[in-house]
Amino acid sequence: MAISSDINIKNKRASFEYNLLDRYVAGIRLLGTEIKSIREGKANINDSFCNFFHDGLYLRNMHIAEYSHGSFYNHEAKRDRQLLLTKKELKKLRVKGEEKGFTIVPLRIFISARGFAKVEIALAQGKKDFDKRDTIKEREGKRELDRMMKNKILFSYYISTGCHSHPAFKETDEVVYIIKSQTKARLFNTSCFS
Repeated sequence: MAISSDINIKNKRASFEYNLLDRYVAGIRLLGTEIKSIREGKANINDSFCNFFHDGLYLRNMHIAEYSHGSFYNHEAKRDRQLLLTKKELKKLRVKGEEKGFTIVPLRIFISARGFAKVEIALAQGKKDFDKRDTIKEREGKRELDRMMKNKILFSYYISTGCHSHPAFKETDEVVYIIKSQTKARLFNTSCFS
């Protein structure tokens, strides 16, 4: 049986809720049925977080579904799992994590080339509400510019090939060109078939 390394379980809310400062890749101490469930893609880290206990850094509130072929040896779905980092990394994270406003959040779980489950964690600082609104504005603006540039490329292609049967062309022989400006997009009506 080949090891599937295409497992990539993400915490999509982390980049929206936090400013991510430093990233680390950590191993996880797992049971046998847990790694099998992760390889099936049955894990969720959306509500999880990292905490220090007396002997190390633990990933809390991570849900790994019970393994379908497990017997009474199956694992508990939401238990604390120890993260494996070097002493230097643990010390740095402990000092920074105790400062006000900082936390440690998991970003994604993946399977390494050697077949081990790894967690990418980040030292993060919480965003304020206005920061979240700015993030939404940037994302929507980028999406709109991409959409406009795609339309511009399609229009210029159909004009250069002389194909007038595209549904975007109307019977009036007018085409809307969308030109990207640094601050805003402008619409121009031009008659291109005269």
